[in-house]
Amino acid sequence: MAYELIVPSPESSNDDGGEILDPLAVLLLTSHAHSPPLQPPPRLKYDLRSIDNPPKALRDSHTGVSKRLREHLLSHQDFNDLLDRVEADIRLAMSEALDAQDHAEAKDNEEETVLSVAAFCARGHHRSVAFVEELAAKSWPSGWEVRVIHRDLHKAKSTQKGKQHGRGGGSARKQVGGFDIVLGHD
Repeated sequence: MAYELIVPSPESSNDDGGEILDPLAVLLLTSHAHSPPLQPPPRLKYDLRSIDNPPKALRDSHTGVSKRLREHLLSHQDFNDLLDRVEADIRLAMSEALDAQDHAEAKDNEEETVLSVAAFCARGHHRSVAFVEELAAKSWPSGWEVRVIHRDLHKAKSTQKGKQHGRGGGSARKQVGGFDIVLGHD
């Protein structure tokens, strides 16, 4: 099963240091393998397969949540360039989402605003996970709650192309801001 991490932004606390219970909106950052695609499709989607994979020895001993693997990827300009471009895309989409939320509030719509962003690579264990972790660590505007989901991080490495270890099983689902998120195999 994938795991979800909720990252409070530095600005998302009230005067007594407690966390704000009702954020203006949610930035949902999801890493996943290329296949199957996320359902529903995210608002912004980025393919990291053009970024060179870390060396096999590093991939075998670390996932994208590892500081060591992230530092390796951050030492490459193409990874940083994509990170900067995606951050700019997200900030623009945040602004547009809040404008749409203001318009919806005028119509008494109380649905949570969710900006879904996905990054994918071949297996969803290294590049996309590191990318999402780096995005989550950015300083986002006040009122945005950052949620991180690594859908395929704990899926077993297949021994034959297209086949997974284990018995298979169903998918766990979770509602996040009106989205039905598939979290992975049990």
